[in-house]
Amino acid sequence: MGLGKINRISLDDSSITTPVIWLGHDLFQSIKVWNHLDYCPGLMLNAYNFYQKPRVTEKAKNIGIKKMLNFKGNIFLDSGGFLFQRTGKSKVDVNDLLILYKELVPEFAAILDIPLSPLATNTSNYRRWTKTIQNTRYMFESNSLLNLIPILHTYNKNLVQKRLEQIRQINPALKILGVGSLVPLFMNSFIGDKFSIYKKKVSPKLGRWDFISDLMLAIKKNNSDLILHAFGAGSLSTIYLLSMLGVDSFDSTSWRTKAAFGEIILPGSTNRNVSKIVSLTRYRRKLDDNELELLSNCGCPFCSEKNMRNRLSTLQKFAVARATHNAYVFISEIENLRKAINMKRHYQFVADRLKKSEFFTRILNEIIIPKLQ
Repeated sequence: MGLGKINRISLDDSSITTPVIWLGHDLFQSIKVWNHLDYCPGLMLNAYNFYQKPRVTEKAKNIGIKKMLNFKGNIFLDSGGFLFQRTGKSKVDVNDLLILYKELVPEFAAILDIPLSPLATNTSNYRRWTKTIQNTRYMFESNSLLNLIPILHTYNKNLVQKRLEQIRQINPALKILGVGSLVPLFMNSFIGDKFSIYKKKVSPKLGRWDFISDLMLAIKKNNSDLILHAFGAGSLSTIYLLSMLGVDSFDSTSWRTKAAFGEIILPGSTNRNVSKIVSLTRYRRKLDDNELELLSNCGCPFCSEKNMRNRLSTLQKFAVARATHNAYVFISEIENLRKAINMKRHYQFVADRLKKSEFFTRILNEIIIPKLQ
């Protein structure tokens, strides 16, 4: 049970097997975990970072973005359009962005989209979608080389097919589709009464997932071969659930943000604090005996071949160790997810990983599974 599939995306010099994780990297961050890992499938970079760092941009143009980063995997460039959601003002010009994409030549490049806001009016969100479609048309008509990824935005499942058709009119050979405007729902941000129809059936938090499930299933309807990328998926728990709904590709920065707050990620467990970093707004429990056992089996470069005392000491002292550990867990879990799908144990794998969380288990069994039956 579950809509997860193994797909292969062919590129000029390589291929990508889904499900796949793209590690979100900030050019302002010095930590480069791929220098410590044997395998890193891909990085998600933000084009807006390049506008903020002109010297870095020139270097990337001159020697190539991968050589500059000393990275051998695939690059997915996001447009920076999500900044509109934060500031209400777009700071990226569509033509300038397209020129930047052509100069940097990533494997994939996101359309300059204008994400919706759960707190905006329907009229405002419609204007944002209209601008996104205008940008989509312009970028596809002005491009002949790039793998551009169009992005669908809606908070109304009844608009999915209409908006998909708008995208297909621009790109009839649509194979990969991004789905945006989901981050406020994943993060449990305040969203007003946008999903009040769902709140009447279930609790507000579960109601968001009721809508997310309906949205993904509406996209997949009559489009089962379409490869979906969920922007800003974030946590592993979110990724497990989205995979059940047929989402194939995910990006996340939580592996490094958790590390910055002194936290590590473990399969099937919530984040745990291993450092002495004190936060007035964040609390994480220390590792218990079961989690110490999980950590003892970790094969990341900073845990491997160390006894438990040295593992904990290293993770406690060094942010690069925590970030690398977390990235390793993300990559390994996506590989485990792929194996489970291949063995037709998708549901069993996800249920096992979520069993310690009553909230996510309820989403799986009370929201998602009934919709799949």
